[in-house]
Formats: sequence, C-alpha cells, structure tokens
Amino acid sequence: MNLTNQQLAVSNLAQEARQLIMKIELVLQQLIPSPPASLTADQQQKVKLILKVVEKRFGVPSHRVLDRTKEQHVVDARHAAMWLVARGMALDNLRIARIFRRDRKLVIHAIKRMNDLLANEPAFNETMRLAQKDLGMKG
Repeated sequence: MNLTNQQLAVSNLAQEARQLIMKIELVLQQLIPSPPASLTADQQQKVKLILKVVEKRFGVPSHRVLDRTKEQHVVDARHAAMWLVARGMALDNLRIARIFRRDRKLVIHAIKRMNDLLANEPAFNETMRLAQKDLGMKG
C-alpha cells in the first residue's frame, strides 16, 4: 500500500501534533497547583493519591481532571475523583468543590451521577471497585 505525498504529510503532521500535546501535558502537570492549603498535609497527599488512581483507571492525567475541560471522558474522571474524595475522605461538598475549583452544586451533581452510574453500569462499577481497591477503600 503506497501512500501519496499528501497522505504522508498529513500522517507526519498528526504524529507531530500528538508529540506536541504530550509535551504540553507534561508542562501543565508541572504548573497545576497542589490542592488548597485548607487541607492538612495528609489530606493533600490523599487527594494526590486519588488523582493518580483516577489517572490509572480512567487514563486521564491529573492536571486534566483539575482543568476546565468538558470532554466527556475527562468529566467522567473528574466526577469519579470527586466521588472518591467524598467517600474516602469524608469532606463536605464545599471543601471538595475547592479542591476541584468547582461550585458546590456541581459536586452534589457529580456524586449523584456517580451513584447512578454505579447502580446501573456494571463496567463502570468494576472500574470504581478497582479504584477503591487501589486506594485501600472498601467497595
């Protein structure tokens, strides 16, 4: 199968774009601040661990979970992280909202949505069960 010059150029540009995105994501990881100082050092570490587990289970880098992206797979990961923080750390919705730089109402929505998904989506339930296991939480 021979590719035309135009197809090769498009393929090369796509590869360069993927490499550039990876570099940008690495730089953004360095720029994302730690969770708010209103958390204890232990709580900050727990939030970071939850973000790492969400990254592992959902394939979404921590900085993307914390940014304003509305891509559905990122939103799903963000909501899962909020749910894990709520369940694993027993923080109130306002503090969770501050961690994720969101509104308290969005946290309430995210937790409700996660509970609905857990009740109705076996594959999602399994992903969250594994995330909880990674965190040493009981499922």
